[in-house]
Amino acid sequence: MYADGAYPSTPALNLAEAGIDLHSGHVFAIHLTYANATTVGTITDTVTGVSVTGSFPGDLTKIVGTTAYVGSTGATGNTSAIQEVLSWSYSGGAACGGK
Repeated sequence: MYADGAYPSTPALNLAEAGIDLHSGHVFAIHLTYANATTVGTITDTVTGVSVTGSFPGDLTKIVGTTAYVGSTGATGNTSAIQEVLSWSYSGGAACGGK
């Protein structure tokens, strides 16, 4: 996770080493959790069953304040990528706004 215009370089997860190929055309399941100022993310290739998990420290309240928007991006600069979100869900307690 990168904030405040930080260039997405390192630290980073090498998905290829884990057997995840984002160019495969496969559907990927993403699961994110946040607790104790750490976001944990798992990406799973739903065709091969291969998954990789990484943790990213950062107090989101200090980074974004009391309101945040969730999204994704597939590229930076002059390149592009297409993502198709097949389903989306959110659950959060009172500390997350619960909306």
